[in-house]
Amino acid sequence: MSFLSNPHRYFKLGAPLLLAFLSAIILAIPFAADAAWVRTAGKDFTPDASLGAVALENDKPMHVLVSLKRQNQALLDSTVANLFTPGNPQYHQFLTVDDRIRLFSPSQSQVDQVSAYLQSMGFNSITVSKGRTLIQADGTAGIAAKAFNTSFVKFKQDNEEVFANTATAQVPSGIGDDVLAINGLQNVWRMHTALVLQRKHLANLGPEASPAHSQAVDIIRKAQA
Repeated sequence: MSFLSNPHRYFKLGAPLLLAFLSAIILAIPFAADAAWVRTAGKDFTPDASLGAVALENDKPMHVLVSLKRQNQALLDSTVANLFTPGNPQYHQFLTVDDRIRLFSPSQSQVDQVSAYLQSMGFNSITVSKGRTLIQADGTAGIAAKAFNTSFVKFKQDNEEVFANTATAQVPSGIGDDVLAINGLQNVWRMHTALVLQRKHLANLGPEASPAHSQAVDIIRKAQA
């Protein structure tokens, strides 16, 4: 029996429970209706046939890290360059952590939308970094396969069993502008940290900026702490 066919039955449940029920429906609507997928910046792996890869068990525990895109890319690039340019009014005028979060971190609404999607797909233990650039969640291979439109295999590498996603992770287009990459979907290569991915996305300083590179990376790392 649906809510629309017998609303009085649901009102008897009480206001708090009814509110939770309606909220769950509202959160699920955009994702259920969104059939378009957007590729992320992560890697995929197609094992050689000689490795004897087989499908990974759906109940394999999986811890994922969703890296979110920063805001105001152009402003971030210019700010980092100005911070290390002698004579510039911004030279060594470092921003506070709160200012970096306010200016460059994803908005709280973006974080909430991505977190809601993860929860709707079955992930749990969802946590967000202080800088709002990383969302961690626990689930299984089966949950991750559906959430990120991919599949998983396992095989032996150097006498150790490893797993990998066979297609680049994707997310629904409704959150495609928010998600940079999904980490934790394979252990064939050492996982590229969100810092490395976001350094490419946020601080594309180029080879001419290499003397200040380590300092710029340190700024970004502190903002993500």
